Amino acid sequence: MKCINLNRRIEVPTVLLFFAYMSANSVSTNLVIYRTCYVTLGYNETQCELLGKNYTDNVTATLEKEVQPYATILFISQSIIAAIIPPILCLFLGPWTDKYGRRPLLLFSIGGCILSFMIVTIISAIPNASPWYFLLFLIPMCLSGGIPALLTAMICYITDVTSEEYRGIRIGIFEGMIALGTILGTSSSSFVLNAWGYVALYSISTACLILAWIYTFFLIPESVSNVESEGRFKNLFNYTLVKESFRTIFRPRENNHRALLLTLIAVMIVSVFASFGDNSVIFLYLRQQFFWTLERYTLYSSINNVTGVIGAIGGIVILYKMLHMKEAVVTFLGFISILIGSLLQGLATSSWVIYLAAASKCLGTATSPLTRSLLSKLIPVQDSGKIFAVVTSIETISALLGTAMYTYIYNGTLNSFPATFSFVSVGFYVFEVAAVSVIIIIQRKQAQYDIMNEECESDA
Repeated sequence: MKCINLNRRIEVPTVLLFFAYMSANSVSTNLVIYRTCYVTLGYNETQCELLGKNYTDNVTATLEKEVQPYATILFISQSIIAAIIPPILCLFLGPWTDKYGRRPLLLFSIGGCILSFMIVTIISAIPNASPWYFLLFLIPMCLSGGIPALLTAMICYITDVTSEEYRGIRIGIFEGMIALGTILGTSSSSFVLNAWGYVALYSISTACLILAWIYTFFLIPESVSNVESEGRFKNLFNYTLVKESFRTIFRPRENNHRALLLTLIAVMIVSVFASFGDNSVIFLYLRQQFFWTLERYTLYSSINNVTGVIGAIGGIVILYKMLHMKEAVVTFLGFISILIGSLLQGLATSSWVIYLAAASKCLGTATSPLTRSLLSKLIPVQDSGKIFAVVTSIETISALLGTAMYTYIYNGTLNSFPATFSFVSVGFYVFEVAAVSVIIIIQRKQAQYDIMNEECESDA
């Protein structure tokens, strides 16, 4: 039997990382709402435990509306911390890896996540601990670069070890592994929580992160050739690296590549803004509007992720690989898919329409890997750390702004028309469709120009 070579398989720790992160994240909202009700607002513990469960009485529904605004203040605080410190560090760490290697950043960032999950496990074990203590668990993760640094290092690693021809497929597989970890984490979290409680769930997440660190240490070799060692720590926060990153983005490029690059970055940023904003309030919306429980929401999330994987396979494997459609064309179709799903979500009057909206968005999961693949082809490999660090940092800040804006809109329309945020998303995805259309037009004009040049050279 032929053994599978696990070297360079960054997808393995990716599954473990996102399983750990999403299994904890799926229940943390519920825990914060419960602790806000019980500890912060001082309501009866038994009454607070009904939040997020099947209920039909008006008292619990009214309590839900009262607790949610207080809990969202904490959610916004978490978002601010997580979306300021990691992006700033990522601006330094990304270009640093171009010289000193991807592997050190991977190990350092995963190590920070391990410490953070150890802290949240301890906090969850203290029954009367204020929900505001959950801000403490962010410190090690943020100071090690967090998710932005991890994603930057992983995408740069894939760019290093994959040829341009197969890069779209490889990034698609990578994001598929993120989706797999997310599916497993969200689908199992409520069952683990009901069986063993919060402490066991956070402990399992911590163990998965430790396994990811061990795997990376022993089985992920360095991908950067000629790694420099002199001045490794001295240049860790060298401001010139950040300046060079922005110069690399805005410097003139041949064949309209700068226009393509800037438009593509704008598309990626707006996509993150809208998707994170929508995800930040969708659970609260479904709880309030359709009386969904945590178990039903995690089931919905799992189904949503499964349809997303199917959509990604359809977009990347069938449309992009087999039918040879351009990345931009498949991305255009993906944003049309999300636009339709957001519109259905806003018009939903029953739960089955929410599931239909999620299914309608399925092709949208192909947009992220294909935009990143297209971006990687517009830049030299040696500049990938610089570009992806800036993009990931801005995306993280965009996620913060999206979360804050959508939360503000949701709270402001909670008692009048809670689905307003879905129509805000529709507006953003109309912009995405228009922007990708511009990219397609630029690419086609460039292709026509190249054909004309080839014909002139052959005639000469």
